[in-house]
Amino acid sequence: MPLADKYRPTRIEDVVGQKHIIGRGKLLNNMIEKAYFPNMIFFGPPGVGKTTVAEIIAARADKKVIASIGSLDAQNGILLYIDEIQIFNKKQQQSILEFIENGQISLIASTTENPYHYVYKAILSRSVVMEFKSISLDEIVKGLENIVNKYKENTNLDLVCDRDAYEAMANASGGDMRSATNILELAISESRLDKDARARIDMG
Repeated sequence: MPLADKYRPTRIEDVVGQKHIIGRGKLLNNMIEKAYFPNMIFFGPPGVGKTTVAEIIAARADKKVIASIGSLDAQNGILLYIDEIQIFNKKQQQSILEFIENGQISLIASTTENPYHYVYKAILSRSVVMEFKSISLDEIVKGLENIVNKYKENTNLDLVCDRDAYEAMANASGGDMRSATNILELAISESRLDKDARARIDMG
């Protein structure tokens, strides 16, 4: 399993970035604390936490997550997560609306495009729209540090990553946490043992 999936945050507190909607007293935290989960549309660039947040909400809501409308028989209802909803045409989106209106599903949809141009207006009017922004260099470094710490806890590898290496990976990611994690995974596979028998990632 790729590191990005294996060490994906499972708590909203562990998600890096998105401080405008995540954090004490912010919109997403309030929703989770109150167990209030309206239909939502997340939009923003790739690798900034849209899928991660959807999975955290699904776990907190105790709902079954499905990738497409099929069996609607979960005891606690269905949370339908649609990635890249903009690829659905108007007719397909209208079919989803029917299930939203009769209460059979709660919708979380994500898109890298402006939803006001690509999402059916009747779905928009029934949803809370949240913008996810690119993650800063410092936030990506923090996320990579968290992954390295978890990696060390779950393996026998004494892994050390220099600060300049973290920053280089963050810079190369373009604000995309998944991309940064993929770079880290490659760096781990290429790491070499230092004189203290630690696997070191550096700029040397």
